[in-house]
Amino acid sequence: MTDKPKKFEEILQYAHNFNNKTLDRQWDEWKEAVTDELESHVESEDELNELMGFIEKENISEICKNIFEGAAENLTNQKIENEEWESN
Repeated sequence: MTDKPKKFEEILQYAHNFNNKTLDRQWDEWKEAVTDELESHVESEDELNELMGFIEKENISEICKNIFEGAAENLTNQKIENEEWESN
């Protein structure tokens, strides 16, 4: 592996900041929005699992699928923690 040229240090720092501040924040906002949307469309963990099976087969980007998966996990954890759904 070679050392990074000094002239790239600034853009590499920008990339790290973009990832840590912009992208992470946006990702969390998307997951929260999708969690809310999922909550309004399913009444049980079984329904959520069924829906996620359909989402997985949709012709959508992997990023979108990953957000839905994260949101589904968040929703499941919230519902179990609040004793609204039983843990499987």
